[in-house]
Amino acid sequence: MNSEVVELLQALIRNAGVNTGLSESRHEHRSVATLQGFSGVDGTVFEPVPGR
Repeated sequence: MNSEVVELLQALIRNAGVNTGLSESRHEHRSVATLQGFSGVDGTVFEPVPGR
């Protein structure tokens, strides 16, 4: 596996973003920021609640 992909997957795991489907889920914003940095794409992020 490409080392860049491994680094991305490790970063996503460290982000500990969990989406259980419940409103108490959180930290998805960490994964969004990681993916934006990896891809170089900067887009608009909509949060239904802070951190989601």
